[in-house]
Amino acid sequence: MRAALKLAVFGASGATGRVFITHALDRGHVIRAQCRPETPWVAPEGVEVLRGALDDPTLARAVVAGADAVLCLFGPRPPHREVFCAAATQVIVDAMKAKEVRRLLCLTGAMVGDGHDLVYLTPPARAMAAAFRRARPAAAADRVGQEAVARGSGLAWTLFKPPRLTDEPIVRALTVGPSVRIGLLSSISRATLADYMLRTVESNLHLCEAVLMREAPMQR
Repeated sequence: MRAALKLAVFGASGATGRVFITHALDRGHVIRAQCRPETPWVAPEGVEVLRGALDDPTLARAVVAGADAVLCLFGPRPPHREVFCAAATQVIVDAMKAKEVRRLLCLTGAMVGDGHDLVYLTPPARAMAAAFRRARPAAAADRVGQEAVARGSGLAWTLFKPPRLTDEPIVRALTVGPSVRIGLLSSISRATLADYMLRTVESNLHLCEAVLMREAPMQR
């Protein structure tokens, strides 16, 4: 029988966070979740919710205390004008070090980065990533900065870089790794992503690795 893990989840009320928490509870894990004070989210039974801002160091330490792993599942919503991911992740990393928690899983995206980070995108997908950087330079730089915080944290980190997220049912047959080719039509459901993130933390996979993934057949 799988041992229950204590998971600290930041960004719990978002679309991906809610799916992740549902799957984690189904697998018997214990959840403590951060949620912004103004968010009208009712957590599932059994989830301990601590409300406060993502950049609150006191709250971050309370959320991560005693956790086996910490998950950063937050991000800006369209039209992508908010800039907070790098700073919030740094606060969380500092809290983890203060509370001696080592395992960090951070969700960004396949089109986050520049140069070498985007080498596995098809040319049309790279063009789309470049267009986003031109349209929203601050938001794009913030996500790159978030990944840099995780990589430089000294923790046992994993970056998850999915393509387009859908609300389709779970698919267990997927392509995962640091060098997966991602095209414009590549996608993964939130349920599939949640399942794989849980398998990653349960089996201690992808330590200090950025992971690309897709369900759909490769498309140009």
